[in-house]
This record gives sequence, structure tokens and C-alpha cells, in this order.
Amino acid sequence: MKKICLQILFLFPLIANAQHLDSLSTNISSSVIVAYFEKIDKEDFIYLVPFQKKELWGYLDKRTLQVRLPAVFDQLGFYKGEGYIGSFYDTVSLTDYIVTVDKSGKINFQISVISLMEALPPGLFSRAYSQNIEVLSSAEGNNGFQYTMDEDYIDITAYSDLYRSHNKNQPLLIPMKIDNKIVAIAGKKSEDPHLTSYGIIDPQGNTLSGFDFKHNRIIPIKGTRDTKDVWFLVQQSKNNNNAYSYLNHKGYYRLKNQLPQSVYYYYRSSQKDYPFYMPHEHTLGYILVENKIFDLYELKQEKQLAEEYQGLWISYAIATPLEKDTVEEKRKKAHLYIWVKKENKYFYIDLYGNEYLPID
Repeated sequence: MKKICLQILFLFPLIANAQHLDSLSTNISSSVIVAYFEKIDKEDFIYLVPFQKKELWGYLDKRTLQVRLPAVFDQLGFYKGEGYIGSFYDTVSLTDYIVTVDKSGKINFQISVISLMEALPPGLFSRAYSQNIEVLSSAEGNNGFQYTMDEDYIDITAYSDLYRSHNKNQPLLIPMKIDNKIVAIAGKKSEDPHLTSYGIIDPQGNTLSGFDFKHNRIIPIKGTRDTKDVWFLVQQSKNNNNAYSYLNHKGYYRLKNQLPQSVYYYYRSSQKDYPFYMPHEHTLGYILVENKIFDLYELKQEKQLAEEYQGLWISYAIATPLEKDTVEEKRKKAHLYIWVKKENKYFYIDLYGNEYLPID
């Protein structure tokens, strides 16, 4: 069922005073911001890296480490072809502004109170269960499920009593199509009444290789480079550290028991193509967990940060608007950065360990 979420984002004023502005002798206004950006060619936006100074943000050029925009922004992000880049407090009009850049490189301003409305997309392979799902007796040899299917949907119409349900009309079965065959992720009763074991079964109740009810979770995923196989994020039942693995429908693992538990939440936040989950789009598949960079597109660990760094988040710059390229093309063109803490300093580094701090 489609759900509507309303999220109101308020950006509160930050009163900028003289000590924040350092060498700037003028008040900070939209005209001052425009003047600084007019000195930067659009082709150079891709090389701008945010830096922080006295709680405010500016831009440096990654090629020279020279400051291109002084630290006057309340928030400042990387250039991504167009759209939002940051916000600042206008000391002349006493107004908070959001700053955006269009395709031509022109800077635009708007008052920074935004109302956003998001709608979760409808499912493609399942919908609200009917009111008359039959529960079949396993004692009579019924070990699987029955279904109906039209062009877009698979509906469970009957299922074995071997499988758990929230109630009679909501079995813990998620139907999906793999290799043009209908299967279902199923939740099964276990010895512990508080735990459910998950597997993948065909309509007769036969399990797929590697999916014989030995997992606490089975999450179907998309957004990987491998489009031939169907991949799942799984957590084994007998796993003391709660780690996750990747497992495809043929029973092959990647990063077996090497993914921290928090990786699960990077998927649970986005279910755009039911029943599949996608990783966060805003990092192009790269995530930072426990000082490790995981690549959710290639399904591998990309890098372990050096011990002197505490990794906080990942971001990137790209010259082409996101909707124009495939994920793989975006990743080839993007400049990836990690915001880190080293001793008492905060700054960005890249995958090669280069530090981006302005030259004094």
C-alpha cells in the first residue's frame, strides 16, 4: 500500500559575525556569494572540495589546495552537475538562503525552508493479500504454496502450515520470479517461538541451494554490477557476531560473514522495486562502516581507512547531472571523498589517502 510521508526540513539561522569572516571586510550577502562564484569557471566546479573553518564552510581547489571560496557557508556540499550545493546566512537581509547551481553554472538563491513530499512506489511483484488465502495441511503432503499471476503481480492464494504468518491472510512468503520461475522467500517455524528461520522455496516446497532455512534474514537486493544473478543480503542463524553475507540464487557467497550488521540498514531504507532493496543512491553504492569502505555495486570491500583516521561519511563530486548516466558511468566520472577526523582536525580525503586541507 502506498504510503505518503511528509518531511519538513528547517534550516535555522546561523548568525555570522566578523570573527567568522576572517579576511572578508564586507557583509555576507547574495551579491558577495555571486561575486566569488563568478571567479570560478563552471569546468572547475568538479574540482571544488569543501573545507571547514570555525564551523563554517568554504571551497578549495583539489589540484592546488588554494582557497576558491572563503569559509562563509553554513553548509556546503560537492557539485553534482546541478542542484543544491549549500546554505548561508545573509547578514544584510538577515535571511538564511539555500544556494543551488543550474546546468549552465549559474548560482541561484531561495529562502531555506523546504517542504518535501515523498511517496513510496507501488510493488511490482506483490500487492495486498486477498482476504481468502487458504492454509494447507502439511500432514496431507502440502509443503509449498499456490499463486496466481498477471502481467505485473504474483499473489499467494494458498500456503502450507509449515510457514509462519502474521495472521491467516498474511503468510511470511514473498513471491518473486527468478530465471522465469516463481519462488518465494518464506519464514518457517523454529524450535524457538520467538525466532523465524528464512529460506527460499519453489511452489512444491523444495528449497533453493544455499537457502534451506538457515538464515535470520534474506533481503533481495538490486543495484549491483552483476545483473545476470539475483543477489540477497543474508544473515546466518548460527552467527555470533550478527554479520551479513551476499548470497546469489545459485548458492554462491561473496564477503561471507564479513559485512557488519549496520550494512543491513543501508538497504532497508530503499525498496524501489518490490521486493528488491537498493543501497543509498547518494553515495553511488559506496558506504562507510566501522572505518571500512564497502562497494555495494561490486559487492566487495573497497578499502580499510588508515588507523589515524576516523571515517565519518562519504560523498562525491560529478560534472554530469545524475539522471543522464548509468550507475557505472557515474562511478567512472565521480570524484569520491571521505570526511574524516584526524587528531583534532576534520577534512576530506580521497581513496588514495590524499588530504584536502587549504594551504595557509
